[in-house]
Amino acid sequence: MIVTTEARIPVGSPFARYLDRYAPVYNSMLHKGFKCLVNMAKGTLKLSPSGLNTLLQQEYDVTKRAANSAIYDAKSILNSQEALLDERVSALESRLQSQKDKVARLEKDKKEMAQKAGRNELTEAQLETYRRMKRTLYREKNKLDSLDRKLKNAVLSRQNHDISVCFGTKKLFKAQYFLAENGYENHEQWLRDFRSMRNRHIFLVGSGDETQGNQQFQLTFLQAGEKKDEYRLQIRPELESLKKHAGIDYTYFLPRDSDMKKEGIHELPTRLPQALWLDGTIRVSYMRNELRKALRDGKAISGRILRRDERYYVQIMFDLAEPPVTTISEDMMGIDFNDGFLALAKSNHAGQLSKVELVKFKRLSSSGQAEAEMEEKVSRIVKEAKEGGYGISIESLDFRKKKQMTGSGYAKRYNRMLHSLPYSRFHEIIQRSCARNGVRLIQVNPAYTSRAGRYLYCKRKLNVHTAAAFVISHLGQGNDEDIRKYKQHIEEERLKKQERKREKKEKNGKDSKSSDAGKTCKDRPDISIRNRNCLSQNEA
Repeated sequence: MIVTTEARIPVGSPFARYLDRYAPVYNSMLHKGFKCLVNMAKGTLKLSPSGLNTLLQQEYDVTKRAANSAIYDAKSILNSQEALLDERVSALESRLQSQKDKVARLEKDKKEMAQKAGRNELTEAQLETYRRMKRTLYREKNKLDSLDRKLKNAVLSRQNHDISVCFGTKKLFKAQYFLAENGYENHEQWLRDFRSMRNRHIFLVGSGDETQGNQQFQLTFLQAGEKKDEYRLQIRPELESLKKHAGIDYTYFLPRDSDMKKEGIHELPTRLPQALWLDGTIRVSYMRNELRKALRDGKAISGRILRRDERYYVQIMFDLAEPPVTTISEDMMGIDFNDGFLALAKSNHAGQLSKVELVKFKRLSSSGQAEAEMEEKVSRIVKEAKEGGYGISIESLDFRKKKQMTGSGYAKRYNRMLHSLPYSRFHEIIQRSCARNGVRLIQVNPAYTSRAGRYLYCKRKLNVHTAAAFVISHLGQGNDEDIRKYKQHIEEERLKKQERKREKKEKNGKDSKSSDAGKTCKDRPDISIRNRNCLSQNEA
């Protein structure tokens, strides 16, 4: 599993100066590589991956590793856009089917109302409802046609690889048409911000067979602090490219006067060293132990330098060395994720309940504070499971299709809950935390967990959420007896309901026969007027 940690770098550091000058060259190379990859996918450009690398090297005067970094970055963007397009096709298919079902229901109701209207059996209020139904059906059919067109266009775009990306964000790009509304005095001011947004990062891909995991981006552990570890960071700049495309040489990265005074340097070197490295120190707090182990194991280390809100950061990406997980323990902790809290239930090797707990969240928004709070509480739960030798079982939930199906036909409270529920964030955090701590994470089928918990365990003074967590813990142990018992209960209830309906129907049939005895057809309201007259003539 690839993880990322981030560290702040000073504004005046050589890394920040390198980003300001090399980022326009790198991002131009990235855009070129992305366009070539799209055309290669379409089949309009006959070029091999190695040929693309050579093309970028020749055009931008960079090394092979720098061209590889841009190609890798471009492929990541292309793959993400293709995945988004696949998800859009899936969403449109779900929405289209839902709309078809809605139109079919409306047409059926309209047909029944039309038959009653033809027999003049509708009241004035029912006639008004019938007119509204026809207008609603007209609008829903238009929606159906629109969704069908969107789906066909999306499928065609996916087949033809029609993928376009606005580097620099579409929102900022559209701001040029509304300069005053977005706080710009002229177009030049907007253009400066747009270029700054486009050229705000560089990426340096690593490989496990290279020295220290990366030829251009190298980390060396210096010392461990109380909260942060100190590392030496070295980056090898693309001097040839900078000289030709940015008009600067190696002296641009040598220490400034203020830096020279701090370091005690009195003279600058008179010639270029054989391999110039930009040198500095950074402090890492998040996942510092894992990063230190990745460096010892010779894992691939990739780096990204970026500018965000006029501040400079370095991101370090590496493959998390997952420790051996806890054995398939008979002890299991089940977690039921809910709107605003987590319900926990621990079961021992015999499947008996040992502890329940509710972990509440103060925030459930998309803010950084909400994410930090969730990370803190999930980390505490995972560490508790590690200390107690528990495995963790959670539900394997995917709300994408449900979110696609929501609309005006659903309750507002349900829609709000579904779209604000950060289950994907919770799933990502607990998966990462379990991998870091060596705790086995098991995902179970969420079907009937809450209903089975309510039926079986709410009598034990458990609420429905902790009862569901208890069922989830049993499923994590491989025991599906709770679900089988509940399904058996459902089947028994269904049979009882059918029996009650049959008895009621028989009783109503007997009552109807006894009440109709001795009545002529004129006294029978269940016979139409026309048939009643015909039967009356026959009786006469």
